[in-house]
Amino acid sequence: MTDKPAKVHVSEVLTPLERKYCAIRARGFNKAESYRQAANKPRLKAEDASSRACEIERRPRVITKLRALLDSANKADIVTHGRYVQSLIDDAQEARDAANYTALAAFQRLIGQSVGALSDIVDVRQVSDSNVLIQKLEGILDDKALQALRDQFNAKDTFH
Repeated sequence: MTDKPAKVHVSEVLTPLERKYCAIRARGFNKAESYRQAANKPRLKAEDASSRACEIERRPRVITKLRALLDSANKADIVTHGRYVQSLIDDAQEARDAANYTALAAFQRLIGQSVGALSDIVDVRQVSDSNVLIQKLEGILDDKALQALRDQFNAKDTFH
């Protein structure tokens, strides 16, 4: 006697959008960005993308898939704040090397915003210099991102 494959109820099958969303979300992106990428709608407003992502994440089949992907994920593949900052710093250096000052200014603005976003974790108002900030960020950012921030601060010689 042969075993018949278990029947899968239609409501348990992920749609292509849900599959893409789960794969992107499991890599560490936030809900809004995951939805934008999965739906191929990069210009969708953050609040609309977040709302649609919440609708997707309420579905039990999506929750199950997302949990399975996160449980099996290689933690090094998940996007972290430190990786994001490192990527911005690398891009800023390339812009500096190419003397593309418009791009450099944009990357420096993004770096500033990203470091500013850490104020939810670290009270930067109590930071007197860059070394104190870096000490507070240890354990939050990876070593490569910390070194990149040290290099960035040393290049400027001042921190305000």
